[in-house]
Amino acid sequence: MHLTDTNHFENNIFNKTPDFKDTDLNEFIIGANSEAINQANTTFAAQVPTDILGVNRTTSADIGAYQHITFPEEE
Repeated sequence: MHLTDTNHFENNIFNKTPDFKDTDLNEFIIGANSEAINQANTTFAAQVPTDILGVNRTTSADIGAYQHITFPEEE
């Protein structure tokens, strides 16, 4: 099965910036520069109204398990 198989997958986003916090540490929280911001289907987001951290996602839902955050500046 290939990701372009529309019988199984729809609306895939390829070659965009996810802006994950730190993939080496499995921190897949998305940042303010993520292409996933406001891209989730609101009908499905309403079925799961909060993200994995309990943040509301019923309006302007982001794709994935987390709503985006602004990462603190590194010193």
